[in-house]
Amino acid sequence: MEGSTKMASAVMPYYTISYNIDTENGENVGNGFSQYIIGDLLRDKYNFDGVVCTDWWITADSTGDWTFEGMCWGVENLTVAERHYKALLAGVDQFGGNKEIAPIMEAYDRMVDEYGQTFTDERFADSARRLLTNIFNTGLFESPYLDPAESAATVGSSEYMEAGFDAQLKSIVMLKNKNNVISQYDESAGKLTVYVPENTAVTKNRYSGETTETKALTVSAEAFSKYYNITDNPAEADFAIVGMSEPDSGAGYSTEDLEAGGNGYFPISLQYREYTAAKARETAIASDPGKEFIDSATGEILYVDNAANRSYKGKSVTTQNEDMLDLLEAVYADMDGKPVVVYMKASNPMVWSEVEPLADAIVLGYSVQDQAAVEIIAGVIEPSGLLPMQQPANMETVELQKEDVPQDMECYVDADGNVYNYAFGLNWSGQIKDTKETSKVTKTGK
Repeated sequence: MEGSTKMASAVMPYYTISYNIDTENGENVGNGFSQYIIGDLLRDKYNFDGVVCTDWWITADSTGDWTFEGMCWGVENLTVAERHYKALLAGVDQFGGNKEIAPIMEAYDRMVDEYGQTFTDERFADSARRLLTNIFNTGLFESPYLDPAESAATVGSSEYMEAGFDAQLKSIVMLKNKNNVISQYDESAGKLTVYVPENTAVTKNRYSGETTETKALTVSAEAFSKYYNITDNPAEADFAIVGMSEPDSGAGYSTEDLEAGGNGYFPISLQYREYTAAKARETAIASDPGKEFIDSATGEILYVDNAANRSYKGKSVTTQNEDMLDLLEAVYADMDGKPVVVYMKASNPMVWSEVEPLADAIVLGYSVQDQAAVEIIAGVIEPSGLLPMQQPANMETVELQKEDVPQDMECYVDADGNVYNYAFGLNWSGQIKDTKETSKVTKTGK
């Protein structure tokens, strides 16, 4: 492998069952248990000698609720200790989320019985060596304890802070800029007045089910004060800035649906308004085994999964933050033709057909500070970011895409004819020309 390190220091195999890929052993199990994925390919064929750490709690039994626990795909009928044993034989070194020594020691004893003391000790020594190597390489063995004051001074040094903020600025993507609403900042022109709406956001924790309600400006007022006057009256504003978060329809699973006799699965929507999955597959590629989860200590059946087919075709879902689109529509109406800038806070692709027609300019930030986005909107820094992923034309193309084929979605085309494809982005002069964008065939949509 190229590079100074030659290989990654650690690998996490992921929860998935790589279905029907193991022709050597003929088993369909989660990658963290797969002799073929970890042992035959990673260890033997590719000579990987770094740490293999499982995904979190894949060795655990289900609690009955939809959590990260109980994702022991393909080995549901094994005990917790047997799952550890199988993973160790495959080549796993570390168990994500497990803090209990008992199942590992039980696996150790079984390995001694079946393969002998020498084999077992060498096998565990290999894992110890790999794990300790990473600790030595990062200096944590020689200096296991950190000085909090020194750590804060190092991490918070002006050099690092400036580098981090610069990285945020470079990552921000300008998708739309009608009539050059966003242009180079001119201090001599005086401060414009901006309307930043307030929003009451109700969010639901996808794991605990708890809801929280917060009321605040959609973009931090502190970030604007240097460049703009702020008003709460749209009539007084020169333009508006609306901060939004990408559509959030939850985790795609409902225990209520399961208890009502359904399979529990729902579509994950990338649009704000209600979405019905009319084009979803009749039968999902990934299916639950439909087997019992057994408490290894008591033998009690904890959970019977009747969701052999995970398809959500025909089901409907509405995002829990649909009110953000309501707010944008209200601001667009209140501004009565004056410019509206959308600052979208995102981590995933989304369908832009609901938002783009209501925005004169769009700035997209991936986990950046509001201050960084304002520097771009105010024109203090010229945008240079490019889209790291395709933005779908609609939810139909999301459903019809091939999960294992990159960049095969029909992309959204805005009012200016720009295609929101991988590596698209604008600066003050127009579309940024980049080899990543021009070196590939693009698909466009309407």
